[in-house]
Amino acid sequence: MPKSKLTRLVEKFEAGDIDYDSLVDVNLDTSKFQGSKTVPVDISLADQVAEVAREKKTTIRKLLETWIRQNLRKLKAA
Repeated sequence: MPKSKLTRLVEKFEAGDIDYDSLVDVNLDTSKFQGSKTVPVDISLADQVAEVAREKKTTIRKLLETWIRQNLRKLKAA
């Protein structure tokens, strides 16, 4: 069986067989992830949320943020 790209990459790193001078500098903007939290969710529920997000042509993050904001407003009004 052929090796995966990831396996080949790991082997190159482990062997030290990488020409670091040929690597391109990358600017990685992580500002949108600051303040984010990870919340464990049952996989079947996460799959359902992903399906709804696809149907609504939005991201899972935006969909969940909208739902959470709506429910928080309802809770505060009660």
